[in-house]
Amino acid sequence: MDAIPTRPRDVIDTPGGLKRLVAAYDAHTDALFDNRHGLADHPLTAEEHGAHVVAVLAYAAAIAERAQQPRWVHAREALSVGVTGERVAAAMGLSWPEVARELARWAEEQRRFGLITDDEHAAVLALIGAAS
Repeated sequence: MDAIPTRPRDVIDTPGGLKRLVAAYDAHTDALFDNRHGLADHPLTAEEHGAHVVAVLAYAAAIAERAQQPRWVHAREALSVGVTGERVAAAMGLSWPEVARELARWAEEQRRFGLITDDEHAAVLALIGAAS
């Protein structure tokens, strides 16, 4: 297992991505469960138990952030293959106006940083318009 993280930024991306992060999260939650219920071979000290709890929190935050990072790329892709705006919004746990606003903001940011072209930006706005 990696060094025990204390902040999301301590969680290092390595091959295996989210799958590896979830496995590490599970290992820490398993250690906590075993310790809480007297199932551990060697009971954890309060300091060790605390370190596992902090690691669980750090991994949870890192997993959430990494899972959310590509969401606008996927929202654009879904719209581009004909998924309705309402369906995209429902899948994201948002309303369509929220998705439309944030996807437009994302596209503008991508264009500003040169990550998409003006034509690609216009295509995203057209997808939003078509789905509205």
